[in-house]
Parts: sequence; structure tokens; C-alpha cells
Amino acid sequence: MGIVVFGWIAGTIVNGMVAEEKGRSVGWAIAVSLLCSPLTSYMYLLAVPPIDIAEDESESDVSGRTQENLKAQSAH
Repeated sequence: MGIVVFGWIAGTIVNGMVAEEKGRSVGWAIAVSLLCSPLTSYMYLLAVPPIDIAEDESESDVSGRTQENLKAQSAH
């Protein structure tokens, strides 16, 4: 019984680390691992692609214009 509980908790921790590496929700991965099975969460995390969040992406203002476009317009 103790081995099963240890394996379940270890699998949950691994799933949280995999989710963090892929840019996915760590809380979601841990919740699914604890409630359903670590294997279920791990299979999902393997199937989905990582979320790419580039820090240097230009941010848009409310009207959808990027900061680069605003700079170019102000230079004219």
C-alpha cells in the first residue's frame, strides 16, 4: 500500500514538473494526477505541444496596434 501511495505522489510531482516545462498549468496537472491518475495526466502532457511564450514579442495596445507600429508611425 505504501509503495502505491509513494508512486502516486511521485508521479504527481513529475507531472507538475513536465507541465511547467511545457508552459502548461501545473495546478491542473497536479489536480488531474491526484484525482484520476498520474498516468492520465502524463499521457495528456505528452500529447499536447508546449506553449511558446516569447518574452520579446511585441505587445499590442487596446486597438490592436503593436508597439513597433506605433513607433514607426511616430517617426514619420
